[in-house]
Amino acid sequence: MDYIRRVIFGTLHELWQALKKRAAAVIIAMLLPVIYEFLSLTTCKPLNHVENGSIECVGNWYNNSVGAVCSFSCKKGFQLVGAVKTTCNEEGNWTNGLPSCLKICDQPPKVLHGEVECNGTVVGSACRVKCDKSRKTDGVNLMICGKDGRWLETAPTCVCANPCRTGCATSILEGQIQITDETASFI
Repeated sequence: MDYIRRVIFGTLHELWQALKKRAAAVIIAMLLPVIYEFLSLTTCKPLNHVENGSIECVGNWYNNSVGAVCSFSCKKGFQLVGAVKTTCNEEGNWTNGLPSCLKICDQPPKVLHGEVECNGTVVGSACRVKCDKSRKTDGVNLMICGKDGRWLETAPTCVCANPCRTGCATSILEGQIQITDETASFI
């Protein structure tokens, strides 16, 4: 009986070993393409930090593998300048460079008898004052948004270009002036 048990046990053990080998071979055969793809994976260089912003990436294997897409955003008070997204391409390069998050300046001050024209409100943006007809600027006519989010110059004022000829003046020092077509007189 012992002999029969040993034979049966030995046979079962050999059968189990054969099944394990076969199962392992099947599993390896199934995993080989995946392992090969993983080992030959093209990747892009990891993206650096965006100052005053964040990067969120989604990829098949890694956040920098081919097909990975990264989105950029900025903290409150900053504006994104550059691409909103970038993708890792087949050559291992990102389709877009890193953007910048620039500080936003407050709206420029309003100017009496004129309007302020700006090319933006982020660091480096510029504003100029355009005065109403018959008025001219008094002061520096260029305001630039500084790194701290403040305009570097105060807004100029719009003053009469020629008070006697244009009719835009209403007072002179302590007295009042009345302007008609060609004359001016104190009141």
